Amino acid sequence: MEVKITYPAIRRRVLTEQRIRCFFFWVFLTAAAACGIVNLCVGGKAWSLVVVWSLWLVWSCLISRPLVENHWMGRTTHLLLNVCVLLVLIDVLLAPGWSGFVVPIVGFGLLTALGALFFSNLPRRRQNVLVLFWVSLAGIAAFLCAAFGWLAMSWPVIVLGSLSLALLIAGTAVLRRQLLVELQKRFHL
Repeated sequence: MEVKITYPAIRRRVLTEQRIRCFFFWVFLTAAAACGIVNLCVGGKAWSLVVVWSLWLVWSCLISRPLVENHWMGRTTHLLLNVCVLLVLIDVLLAPGWSGFVVPIVGFGLLTALGALFFSNLPRRRQNVLVLFWVSLAGIAAFLCAAFGWLAMSWPVIVLGSLSLALLIAGTAVLRRQLLVELQKRFHL
């Protein structure tokens, strides 16, 4: 009796990538622990949180691959949202006072990139509509928080809110019936 192998043999490249990823995991974990210990021993501001989030940003955006939403729109969103969190951490922990102005500009850049990617190839990008809608809703929420006085109102917040609303309306108008089909696929309605 002859046994046939039904699964393909693991390629050498995949094994090498896994070993490199494992090596960087331990290097990053050691660096994060060392930064935390040094920050506790030296005292002062919690700069180690900024370093740990920077390590997380490099790990999650460059080294590891996401299992869900592994496409240009998802990866761009993931990268820029992590950058926004890093900017807020730097503002809160190290140099306060500027993130209320800079983070909406980064959000505006994110929405511009997502809108360009989405509308450049609409039939193919139709399945990525929820990434665009979630970020647009976050931009509208930031504008509403500024309108109610919970955040500082500035021109980047106004531009972010208006672009978010415009992309939400444009995406809904262009997709129409297909939007309901995509929502049914995602949420099994």
